[in-house]
Amino acid sequence: MPGNRALARVPRPRHAHVGDGATRLCRYFTTVIRSAFGGARGVAEEELAVR
Repeated sequence: MPGNRALARVPRPRHAHVGDGATRLCRYFTTVIRSAFGGARGVAEEELAVR
């Protein structure tokens, strides 16, 4: 059990940090797409991403 706790303990901070980076990249790319292709297309792609 102690070994399992150690294994479960290590990846959690890394995974959370990677997730935060992914959300930041997604927001950054959505803003870039909006500025590049226009607000209407950005909203449409965002709706598709949510679904």
